[in-house]
Amino acid sequence: MALSPSLPPVDDRAPTLFLICGLPGAGKTTLARRLEAEHRALRLTPDEWMARIVGDGWDQARRAQVEAVMIEVAERVLGLGLSVVLDFGFWTRAERDSLRARARAVGAAVETHYLDPPLSELQRRLAARNGALPPDTFAVTPEQVAEMDPTSSAGRRMRPMTEAAPSVLDLKFASGLDRARSEIQIQEAHWKTLTC
Repeated sequence: MALSPSLPPVDDRAPTLFLICGLPGAGKTTLARRLEAEHRALRLTPDEWMARIVGDGWDQARRAQVEAVMIEVAERVLGLGLSVVLDFGFWTRAERDSLRARARAVGAAVETHYLDPPLSELQRRLAARNGALPPDTFAVTPEQVAEMDPTSSAGRRMRPMTEAAPSVLDLKFASGLDRARSEIQIQEAHWKTLTC
């Protein structure tokens, strides 16, 4: 039995993989939901799967397994001609580069959205979210954000920048060079789009 041919894209454009980057509380899932609706895309948010399947959002071994399955699903959906939004965080260039290559291998375009609100805004949002925790999310403390934030002393100690080529985060926090890159457009306050 022959496989049916790939379906045409929903909006007559090549399917797009949207990579959503940023710290907890940056607005990743809000943006991911907007892109999902605007592009009739499949949105994959690990926290939702972790809450429903694992019950513990901080189990890194299981999160890695969940994200690996999501990436396989995303690759298949892109190959079928539909767009996908990955709401993962994508803190390392290696992760982003790997997914860009996989998406392009199946004929998809890639957009990277980097959300960068000030730390005070992140803390305000997380305090509000933690106070009335929405379904399929997990509480995030200010200490946990500091461990993840490459601008904090804790973040720099825990995650030294060791990539051969600087990542978007390296550029942002090391020298602000990302503002000079022509492919960056400010979409909304603290939302940047890199079309890769």
